[in-house]
Amino acid sequence: MRLTYEEALTRIAEKTIDNTNQLKKAVRQRRNGMEDLYGVVYSAYGDGNHAARFYISISPDLVYYERFAFKFVIQPYSSTVMGVTIDSDSGTIIIPGTSTIDCSADASGDLDYGVHKIDTLSDNWQVKVAGIDVTPYLIEQHDGEWIEMSDSSIEKVWPTNRLGDEREDFYDILDVACVMNAEGNTENRDKLLKPEFKKVEIISDTPFSVQAVLYLKYSHLNR
Repeated sequence: MRLTYEEALTRIAEKTIDNTNQLKKAVRQRRNGMEDLYGVVYSAYGDGNHAARFYISISPDLVYYERFAFKFVIQPYSSTVMGVTIDSDSGTIIIPGTSTIDCSADASGDLDYGVHKIDTLSDNWQVKVAGIDVTPYLIEQHDGEWIEMSDSSIEKVWPTNRLGDEREDFYDILDVACVMNAEGNTENRDKLLKPEFKKVEIISDTPFSVQAVLYLKYSHLNR
């Protein structure tokens, strides 16, 4: 089919516009954004049967990490109670009109209204990130110093930074990933660093309250 002069000019104009748009897309500068969560606090409770859990969201547009670390503030388990009874022989909390709750409490007698605390006395602590036990790596980061609550019923911050050097006073997940990489454990390394809705668990054999302080910074692609 032969084109008229006007139709040919229209086709050329349309093709020129299309080529111009494609060129703009090819040379357009795409800048990265930065997610910087410095000292964001997550609170959770746990005991011997339930891990304290929280979740952090890492964008699938992740380009690279700059920081991924934690501090933990561990405190005695606390609860607001109204006229409950703790039975020290059976280790249960008895709430009038409800079922009993096992808490392995070392106390007895009627409690007054208000906030009551159960001592967090344990040296058995475990930390998991994305289902991976990172406890041995975190212990090694601080020369064997690890969470212990056997000598106190007050809150403690871990790591304590008692080493007296210039190392950062937090548990560094990026450093864990580097050690795993050196070990050839690339499967767990990739799970730690994978962009996802990531689960973090703190586990102990005693009732406890924990505040996890997150330091997370990463570059991500703007869309």
